[in-house]
Amino acid sequence: MTIVPDFNLYDIDTANIDALLLIGGDSWLNNEQDDVLELASKLLQENILVGAICGATLGLAEKGILDNRYHTSNASFFLSQMSQYYRGHGYYKDEIAVQDGNLITASSAGSLLWAKFIVKELGLYSKTTVEAWFNYFSTGDPQYYGEMMNSLEKKTHWKVNMKKIIFLRGVTPIGPNRIPKMSYLVEILTEVGFFNVQTYIQSGNIMLESELSDEEIRKLVHDTIFG
Repeated sequence: MTIVPDFNLYDIDTANIDALLLIGGDSWLNNEQDDVLELASKLLQENILVGAICGATLGLAEKGILDNRYHTSNASFFLSQMSQYYRGHGYYKDEIAVQDGNLITASSAGSLLWAKFIVKELGLYSKTTVEAWFNYFSTGDPQYYGEMMNSLEKKTHWKVNMKKIIFLRGVTPIGPNRIPKMSYLVEILTEVGFFNVQTYIQSGNIMLESELSDEEIRKLVHDTIFG
């Protein structure tokens, strides 16, 4: 089988990329992977989604990308024994899939949950659809298939999600309105239904997508953060 890529790795414009997904394999410690791992590090710094599963987590570990981010893999000893530069032991979680901000990692047994986290983070479907899809494929219960199809039918006339920029006053890493990590804002605002939530440095400025009106967004953001 011949696989022909749509474009070269070096032709990627990071301004037009929504996610980078790294699949498993046994070559992630090879030098040939250095460029794509460097790209992964750059995208994480730019708050762009990066997903890695199975052996790909080893490549991230080798480059120090997991040293200060919560993550998982096939096993903690898989990373510590295979990578001589891995220093992220304190951030390892013994779970099949883990999301820390815009980084999503998974073991070889966690592909379904990994996919769920990715689809949800990208805002491809509603929360109801994603949950029904995940429940159906993880249990095989036809009830969830019906819920999934019904949720899709209800979204036939979707509104267009608009990009919004939100400026929060008085939100800093220290002080009375202290929010120590901007990834916390991303997490809680994603949970209440906003899409593609991003923050700009430690300023509290937020970029997100929503079909809600400006006033509805203002109230929901305020209640979620300060309520």
